[in-house]
Amino acid sequence: MSKHSKVVSIESVTTEDDFVLTDDIEEKQASMMLYEAIDEIGEPDREILLRRYYYYQNSKQIGEIMKLNAQTVRTKLSRAKDKLKKLLTERGITI
Repeated sequence: MSKHSKVVSIESVTTEDDFVLTDDIEEKQASMMLYEAIDEIGEPDREILLRRYYYYQNSKQIGEIMKLNAQTVRTKLSRAKDKLKKLLTERGITI
């Protein structure tokens, strides 16, 4: 065992720790389902969603990069969010 290793007895783990671990696992599973659903949406909607909510670009910026009108970006974004919501609902994730 390295000198940086820490040994924790099972008796010292509280119920509260169990809930934190369970919450963390559920959050990771939900994140994986979200990424899978975003992949299912397809292009260009997938790219628009990622640019808007991951890179925090506005409709005008996205439009300039993707050679689309800003209103077209907003329309595609709205439809992509509807698709994403439907896909997540089918997987049992409520938004």
